[in-house]
Amino acid sequence: MPLRVEPGDPDNGRALAVAGIARLAEQRGCGLEARLWTSRPHRSFESTLAGAAEDVVARASFYGWRYLVFQGKDCVGAAEVRRRPEDPAAILSSVAYGGDFAEQLLELDWLAERAEGEEADFELRFLRVPGLAVATWWLSRGEGGVSELFVPVPPSQKVLRPRQHTLYDGAERFSTMVRGLALQKQRSAGVLFAGLPGGSRELQVEPDETKPA
Repeated sequence: MPLRVEPGDPDNGRALAVAGIARLAEQRGCGLEARLWTSRPHRSFESTLAGAAEDVVARASFYGWRYLVFQGKDCVGAAEVRRRPEDPAAILSSVAYGGDFAEQLLELDWLAERAEGEEADFELRFLRVPGLAVATWWLSRGEGGVSELFVPVPPSQKVLRPRQHTLYDGAERFSTMVRGLALQKQRSAGVLFAGLPGGSRELQVEPDETKPA
């Protein structure tokens, strides 16, 4: 079945995404030879390192609407737009230009072909764990992880994505893999900060909203 995207994105989301990419390209001295346009937005989800150490899929929360931005036929960036609880107006929360978006699109095309053979109605989502180098396309049925599909994309670490078209069939399988990476990072942080004031506490990794996956 074809992939679907959840409705409800902000009315000015596309304009914010295009403006953000155009501004970043200008700052980097990159000329835009063709007008920018966006794909239909998909929902972006995010998990903390602590959440990933438990169950990254179950602990992931909705972050915002993610737009892929194109120049002509080429995907040149991605932008995320979100609404803050205290303010219904949408804001541009993160933007990235250049990078690995061509590879992300190749993986999405492959995943869409894979999903055509499934008798399921999948929602296209994107999931990332800031500070852990985990970014993945996520096809969700919204049924507690049953028959969920995950395909990691750059800049995911190699152990999670050892080759192109690495497919995780089921939320439990994907979460187990990510849990191992998160626990390893927590242990490394514990060793690094051992003996320092507050060193016994879990290391809090703040997301870098200027560099989304």
